[in-house]
Amino acid sequence: MNTSIKWSLALLFSVASFICQANLKVDDPQVRLLPPGVPNTAAYMQLTNTGNKVIRLIKASSSASAKVEFHQSYHLDGMAKMKQVDELVIKQGQTLSLESGGTHIMLINLAQPLKQGEKVALTLVDDNNQIYKVMATVKKGHGGHHHGHHGHHQHHH
Repeated sequence: MNTSIKWSLALLFSVASFICQANLKVDDPQVRLLPPGVPNTAAYMQLTNTGNKVIRLIKASSSASAKVEFHQSYHLDGMAKMKQVDELVIKQGQTLSLESGGTHIMLINLAQPLKQGEKVALTLVDDNNQIYKVMATVKKGHGGHHHGHHGHHQHHH
């Protein structure tokens, strides 16, 4: 067996074992493209727990922004608002949709303006210190609602 085939097989097995251990399937990760000068944006994706234990994501980070937080949108007196939440809980066999107008990930104080099609690396960490690396694509608009991400003035704890 030649060396490149051995390396390919080793890589394949290490990727397969990582996927099996992770138990978190990430689909359609994307970051909302906003006009230049807007300091904050949001990331959306589908998170599916393929394991047999609850996954509790407790922190997130990205080199694209100074701070990354989990947020939940809600309506109060006809106004769209959002609040920070401490964790994202994905039960066994369940999918959590991170989307505009619902639960999402905020990227706060972007390091530089994002460009359409650019890849943004996100790191999610669960309560067992399992690390999940996500590459999200910057895309224009998502899910219709645009609810105060640009100014982030309606932030409540």
